Amino acid sequence: MAAATAALTVALPATGAAQPVSGTAAPVRYEAESASIPQGAVESNPAGRSGPGFVNRTEVAANYVRAFDPKGNKSDFSPETTASTRGSQPGGVPDPGAVSPLASGVDVGWGLAFLPDGAGVYTERNTFNVHRLTKSGTKTLLGKVPNSQTTGGEGGLMGVEVSPNFATDRYLYFLHTSGDGNRIARMKLEADNALSGYTVLLRGMQKSRFHNGGRLRFGPDGKLYASMGDAQNQSLAQNRNSLNGKILRINQDGTIPSDNPFGNAVWSMGHRNPQGIDFDSKGRLWQAEFGDGTMDEVNPIQKGGNYGWPSCEGTSGSCSGYIAPKKTWSTSAASPSGLTVVNDHVFVATTRGERVYRLRIDASANLVEQKTYFQGAYGRLRTVEVDRDGDIWLTTSADKDDTPGNDRILLIDVVYSGGPPTGGFRPTGSAFNDNGGRPGQRPGVSVRRDAA
Repeated sequence: MAAATAALTVALPATGAAQPVSGTAAPVRYEAESASIPQGAVESNPAGRSGPGFVNRTEVAANYVRAFDPKGNKSDFSPETTASTRGSQPGGVPDPGAVSPLASGVDVGWGLAFLPDGAGVYTERNTFNVHRLTKSGTKTLLGKVPNSQTTGGEGGLMGVEVSPNFATDRYLYFLHTSGDGNRIARMKLEADNALSGYTVLLRGMQKSRFHNGGRLRFGPDGKLYASMGDAQNQSLAQNRNSLNGKILRINQDGTIPSDNPFGNAVWSMGHRNPQGIDFDSKGRLWQAEFGDGTMDEVNPIQKGGNYGWPSCEGTSGSCSGYIAPKKTWSTSAASPSGLTVVNDHVFVATTRGERVYRLRIDASANLVEQKTYFQGAYGRLRTVEVDRDGDIWLTTSADKDDTPGNDRILLIDVVYSGGPPTGGFRPTGSAFNDNGGRPGQRPGVSVRRDAA
């Protein structure tokens, strides 16, 4: 990454947050005990506090918060919080630069997500293995996802996502094919780097040799979103009672959110084989979708939206009344699998197209200024994700040659230009509920930040 800043994220517990001490007077100032300490160090607690204090896994910079009322009275410190700094995606236009190998011997690396310490977690579609991979290239096998099976085509162990509450629950989420169809499941990553506690959260998605979708992404609303293909049964895409041919949305425990549009896990419908999904800075969900033989597409996903398949493919067919894509390509130039958003630039990794596209989201939510990277340089490309430092990890997908273990994960140094840092201090928790937790909105909050 050519430019970087550090961002502090503080997760306050849901109960017991600091409260003012003078009746109902609103707090006018908040104070945080703070520190900036190197990785692995332990910092003592404030006077009179018990507990482990600062235990640093990357960089750590806060632990307790208390409130002051207009008379200067102060509350007790809040219960212990966890806080870590992480590399913050710098602002400006992201331009992929130098490429270096990060891992080899990978067998169809499919899902990729990042742990709080910055390490990646990736899945292998056909072996059902889950690996931890550091940015220095150290690879550790975490285990297999039970009850997984391939389909002789596109099914197997696909998406992975890290819990938003990983520091406390250590959950990893998976989308995989099983004997009874496609499933979303959850497992715990134990302290000894072993997976345990396999739990099915959502089942009922039909499987097929092809069109199994497979991506997972937590949204800014804390819900888990998933892309699910039509299982080569076109009629399912227009059936609201089917989970196939859909973008799905569930709670972290697998239950159905009360505000889903159809009373089930369906969030949007009319999809053929959607895969890559991610959110932009305004909280809008973007999705990449494989077309049949005419057009691939990128869509902004709307709650309850219908995207037209099988009547409409891209902008071809009977498309009246359906939501139109913001970008299409011929299937030979794309076949898009992975999608990530960096500073409101959509990056799409393509398999058949063997390239990465970058498109800017403009003020009207159109995709403009397309640029193409790595065309033909690394073969079929499956997954593109941005790490906590703002660099891109890219997986190859030589799955058509039937040779196991010949894929790679590449690290791409991203050069940023033309803008200020977009990262920053983002506290969450009950102590900050009244204003959404932005530092400029809370008088007197002061927590030290240091460059990572």
